[in-house]
Amino acid sequence: MPTSRSSNIRASRLHALCLNIAMDASSTLSFGPQQWVQEPTMIELNHGHTYICITKRDGVKMLQTRVDDRGLLQLVTSNSPSSANWTLRLILTEKTWVSRDIRKIPYPSEVIEALGRHWNINDVCFSTHARAGSCSMPFHPVPGDFSYTGIIIRLVYGLPFRGTLAIAHDLTRKATYAVCFGVTPQHAQALLTRLEVSKDYAFFPLHIAYLLTDIALKDLEQFSSNTYSDFITVREAMGTNLYFLPAQVAQAPDLPEMPRKLTALANAAASNCSSLRGVGGIIDTMEAYLKGSNSVDGQDMSVMFVFSDRLTLLRQVVESTLRRNEYLRECVQAQVQMVYALLAQKDNELNHQYGADMRVISIVTLVFLPGTFVATLFSSSFWDFSPSNQGPMVSKWVWLYWVATAVLTIGVISAWMWWPMLGKCRERRRSMRGGPSAVDIEKQSPRAWSGEALRPATFKGHDRRYNESSVAK
Repeated sequence: MPTSRSSNIRASRLHALCLNIAMDASSTLSFGPQQWVQEPTMIELNHGHTYICITKRDGVKMLQTRVDDRGLLQLVTSNSPSSANWTLRLILTEKTWVSRDIRKIPYPSEVIEALGRHWNINDVCFSTHARAGSCSMPFHPVPGDFSYTGIIIRLVYGLPFRGTLAIAHDLTRKATYAVCFGVTPQHAQALLTRLEVSKDYAFFPLHIAYLLTDIALKDLEQFSSNTYSDFITVREAMGTNLYFLPAQVAQAPDLPEMPRKLTALANAAASNCSSLRGVGGIIDTMEAYLKGSNSVDGQDMSVMFVFSDRLTLLRQVVESTLRRNEYLRECVQAQVQMVYALLAQKDNELNHQYGADMRVISIVTLVFLPGTFVATLFSSSFWDFSPSNQGPMVSKWVWLYWVATAVLTIGVISAWMWWPMLGKCRERRRSMRGGPSAVDIEKQSPRAWSGEALRPATFKGHDRRYNESSVAK
């Protein structure tokens, strides 16, 4: 018995020592609301917040109040009800969309300082919102004091749901403090509605995190379903439905516009996959929090099992939705290849049509070419068929026409025959000087453009001379 008492005393002294060291360290470090005073551009005041307080004394009661910045500061600095079995205090701030920058902090520096001092929601929560993307991680509300636990969830997607949630939980007093900001009014109202329905579970620190994750996942499911429905329309227009369905008469698709639509669908599917993986990371963080929880009483243990089952369900939904989006991405790639094949086939048909037209034009030209030649020849000044002509009808200089025509014809044919041969001679001379020919460069693979394939041809003569000199020596 004395041994156990002395061990408890040593443990309490060690805990107090760690607490004092942590408090001294936090007071000496530069982390805190001072950086928001130095960077006022990162603050965008909202002037409208919703304060929610859920307590259990005789029964579970939920209080909801709309306050401004000054009223919010007073509520944060006030103490929690001491006679309550457990307490949840939540600040919910909607995004006002004054600016398009989603990294803005909607609280003044005084409120940020009060949140860190009274609610133990320290500066790392707001730094995560200002600097990090989509993430989820635990944090230490009071460094060195393991009776406090915390978790941060940051949701930044190209989809409608965005927001940051920071939770600090006091295991000793069963008090949970949470700040949620950056969400849209629709999602804020959805969170309030669900929180009011499930307020009996508000004592569990992961309850708000689970509700927000479920809301984000429902948005992802809806967006994924809409994307898949749009793809079904495109697939029907292309006439590539599943092979066991009966053939349908589809309207001819707009092939030049189809690549743009398919690219948009591929981008949407990639965004869905990235967002779903982010939600999977949030579920991993909450499961790790459950495993490391220090609550051991019967009520908390039963709720932990309930939340564990719910997180398992969320994970299954994430995996099924992710598989659906990966299937969509592969189908979109196949459709893109088919569209380009159809475009190439259409171009070939047009080329054949243009070739047939050119053949018709060539035949017509050949038919009328003799008549044109005869008309041109007899209309020249070498012929004189006028009735008043008493001399010869053919001029004595007619031989110039035939000489000039023969010389020009021979010159054109010679140039046409000798021009390729002249190019080959140039290539042969270039190869004899040690440089690569255009034909060799064209036959080389893309990897040969690094210079290694050109080196043997460039230094071929030098290597031969070097070998011959080496043999001679």
